[in-house]
Amino acid sequence: MTPGPEAWIPLELFDDKNDDLYAPSEWAEKLTMQPLVGKGLQKNGKYEWKDVVIHSYDLKTDKFLGEWNDDHSQARLPRIHLAFYVTINFYLY
Repeated sequence: MTPGPEAWIPLELFDDKNDDLYAPSEWAEKLTMQPLVGKGLQKNGKYEWKDVVIHSYDLKTDKFLGEWNDDHSQARLPRIHLAFYVTINFYLY
């Protein structure tokens, strides 16, 4: 039996920014050059890692802004809910 959303443990509890490849301000600087692509955790009744394109970073809310690839709806995600392809490749290889 698969646990439902009520069993979800927030990822923010496990967030350790000391191990980040880049600080949010560095990601924001990279976003001025080109959008970043990766996987984002989408919560819409169920939790799924989906393709996302990130265009900007909001310092006030500490969220990355972009759109989901499948339906082009708006994505507003905290850093812990994102895995940019550039970081996936860095940690795997």
